[in-house]
Amino acid sequence: MIHAWRMDDLSSDKYFPTVIACDAEHPLEQGERAVVTFTVEDDDALQYLAPGQPFTIFGGSRGHGVISRREFTDGQPS
Repeated sequence: MIHAWRMDDLSSDKYFPTVIACDAEHPLEQGERAVVTFTVEDDDALQYLAPGQPFTIFGGSRGHGVISRREFTDGQPS
């Protein structure tokens, strides 16, 4: 899960179910720095997740970070 605050209203926050992918050869560990890719399928994601937006991760690997970029797909395999 990703937890983020709405960009235009910091009093509004939301949890997004997500798939987290990492290029590391081992699972993410708390305190370790890593570049990860999140896949989020939620109609509200554009209002909460944008470059520069901070987020926190909940689940097996808890952490926090800042979104560096977004990529949009049509959901079809490439």
